[in-house]
Amino acid sequence: METKIDSREITQEIIGWISFTFTLYFLILPSISFYKMFKGKISIEETPISLVVTTYISCFCWYVYSGLLYSTQIRLINLIGVIINAFLILIYSLCQIKKSLSDGVLNILIIASGSYLIYLILDQIVENDKTVGKICVGVVCLLSFFQLKTILKIMGEKDINVIPIFQAWFTLITVTLWGFYGYMISEYYIIFPQIIFGFLSCVQIWFYAHYKNNKFYMAFPSDEDPRKDSTNKNE
Repeated sequence: METKIDSREITQEIIGWISFTFTLYFLILPSISFYKMFKGKISIEETPISLVVTTYISCFCWYVYSGLLYSTQIRLINLIGVIINAFLILIYSLCQIKKSLSDGVLNILIIASGSYLIYLILDQIVENDKTVGKICVGVVCLLSFFQLKTILKIMGEKDINVIPIFQAWFTLITVTLWGFYGYMISEYYIIFPQIIFGFLSCVQIWFYAHYKNNKFYMAFPSDEDPRKDSTNKNE
């Protein structure tokens, strides 16, 4: 008996695993700063702890929700995200203990109790997949504030050196893949956050192209632009 090959399902699996692979980059990226902190190359204040904590909460929520989606890729990537970010938070807390024992221990207790509280809340409403999905969308959208913070910094400094252009393109590709994957499995709670991240990535790319084309003006303050002098001389 011949087995019928479902091309849509195969495409869905391929896109899911490619998205999974791309997302690993974003989960591993903060580890560089924490490694430098552990080695004493940067201070504890320079680590992106707020990003890591937000990512940890997001991955924790999505891991619980992924049990309703029957998606291996989403469940596995968020499990990895929980493990990586929990490990980074632990490193941060241990380094903080060296400076203040009470603050370090308090961080560990807050994260542990907070994770348990989130699990209890989600476990009580896990049968209502729409409610859990909305919570996951709300939590993951908090990560967009970090992109927005970068955009505001770009607008303030008007310098292409502060624009993470590679990361912006990489984010755009990754969210496009996840958005398409969400469409294929008919999970619109996955699609909505990707639209937000994709839009903010496009804004960063636009600023990069805009300031790169006007880099002559970026080299001088507005009142020191030498082209003004040449214009005045011609007049």
